[in-house]
This record gives sequence, structure tokens and C-alpha cells, in this order.
Amino acid sequence: MLSHCPDCAGVYSAGHHSSGVYYIKPLYASCPIPVWCDMDSPGGGWLLLQRRKNGLERFNRNWAAYRSGFGDVAGEHWLGNDNMFLLTNQGRYQLRIDLWDFSGNRVYALYSNFKVDGERDQYRLHISGYSGSAQDSMHKHNQKRFSTPDRDNDSRKEASCAQEWEAGWWFDNCWFALLNGPYHNRSDVAWRGLAWNYWKREQLRASEMKIRPLARRRRP
Repeated sequence: MLSHCPDCAGVYSAGHHSSGVYYIKPLYASCPIPVWCDMDSPGGGWLLLQRRKNGLERFNRNWAAYRSGFGDVAGEHWLGNDNMFLLTNQGRYQLRIDLWDFSGNRVYALYSNFKVDGERDQYRLHISGYSGSAQDSMHKHNQKRFSTPDRDNDSRKEASCAQEWEAGWWFDNCWFALLNGPYHNRSDVAWRGLAWNYWKREQLRASEMKIRPLARRRRP
């Protein structure tokens, strides 16, 4: 469905309450882009930036691929660092991360402040204000620049985290949370590629990263 709304919250406010693919137009974008709008998570109007669920999409990609995005927004995908920059710089946004394990358990992490800088600043991550049930594994990645196997911007001096873990991510030295690594269809693997250390140290089954504008406080 084509929309002139800048994000999924706008689509939701316009009366569209079914989850699915919508075309939205961020304030500074030159043309509309297709996105998956999650209207079912609490509050509705969440725009998916990333989804992993079955390993059908390859996330071992180069800088250009992560910049423009890849995959199917109705399935596994990365929306693209340029799109994340455009979206999160048109207002204040919160980030919700949903995680599932292979035993049917689900937890979430909610960050009240989420922003991605532009390519000139290597898509540096700004994330804070945690709440939720997953515990905060992203605080170690705050202020980190994005890295890919062909562009090393991490804090590790002797090697490339992105090459070692076959993923694009905001690596530190190397990670406490990793949602873009190799997908394994079982929990008991030594080389985890979809993980959230402060929840459990095993391969996870699925993840979703989604954003929504931060609600403005009403004046008394």
C-alpha cells in the first residue's frame, strides 16, 4: 500500500492497523520505500529494520549491500544503513528488539533513544534508555561505528570482527549482542551468529529490530 507517511506510526495513525508491507516516505528521502509495518506489537506502528527467522537470507555482505539494504521486507532483511539514517534523523525514535529461542521463549529490549549517523560518520550508533525483559546487551555497542567484512571500523586492533563473525554490525571488540551473524538452525553451536549474551549464551532462533517515534509527553 502506498503511503505518504514518514514511518509506520503515521500509517497506523491513518487507520491502517494490519501488519504488512507499506510504502512510506521519510522526510529527507527522494522516493518512497517499501517497509514491513508491525501493527501488532504493543502500541502498533513499528517499522522493521531487521528480521532473522530461518537463515534463508545471507547476511555476510559488504559495505555497499548494508548501505542500501538487502532481502525481502516481508521475510528476512536488512533495511539499509542509509534508510536507517534518514528515518532516525527525522525525529526522535525508540528501538524495540524482539528475540526468540528454540524453546519457544520470547524476550524484548526497548531503547528510548535510537539514532544512526550517516555514512560520513560510518553509521555510528547512538542507543540508550533500556527497559524490557532481555537485559541490556547493546550498551557495549553504543557510539560504535558500523563494520562489514570489507570495511573494518571496530575497536579490535589485531583483527577484523566483521570478517571473523561474517557479518555487518556495530562491533566493539567484538560483541555482546550480534543479530546479523551466520544462522544456525539449532541452539547448541560454539560459533554463535544470532546471540544476545545477557539473555543466554546460545544460538537464538529469531530476531526483529523495529522503530517507532518516541511519544511526546503531554503538557499538564
